[in-house]
Parts: sequence; structure tokens; C-alpha cells
Amino acid sequence: MRIGGCAFIGEAGTGKSTLAASFHLAGMHAFCDDCLVIREDGKRIVATPAYLGVRLGDDSFEALMTEAERGLPVDQYTSKSRL
Repeated sequence: MRIGGCAFIGEAGTGKSTLAASFHLAGMHAFCDDCLVIREDGKRIVATPAYLGVRLGDDSFEALMTEAERGLPVDQYTSKSRL
């Protein structure tokens, strides 16, 4: 069985989390935010999310998550919510 993966790398605030959330809404089964462990396992590359979920700012949450319930705030340093 072949399973693919996709990771986004970029500066803070460039839309990586919004893009990951849109992939999830398009049918991807697992996604994560900020920490993805990538390792070799024989001839395979294995990617494991540190935790499932995504942190979205208010504008992205409103645009993408019309049916979702807003999660708890991430931390005092940001207005993003965890989903």
C-alpha cells in the first residue's frame, strides 16, 4: 500500500495552518500543526504528527470552519484557537 504525505514549511503567519485545514476539509484524514516528526524506516520515510489538530486565526476559522466549534485559545501570546 502506498500512502503519500505533504508538509508545508514557511515563516510564521504565511498560511501553513490554513492550508493544512483546507486539505483536511478536502478529505485528508490526518493533519497536524507545528510539529511533524519525519524519520527513515528502512526504505520508507515515515511522518508522524506530534498531535493532531491545527491552530487557526479568527479569519481562517471563520472562512473554513463554518460547522466546527471553536476550541480553546492556544496561549496568551496569540489569538489563534486550537481545533
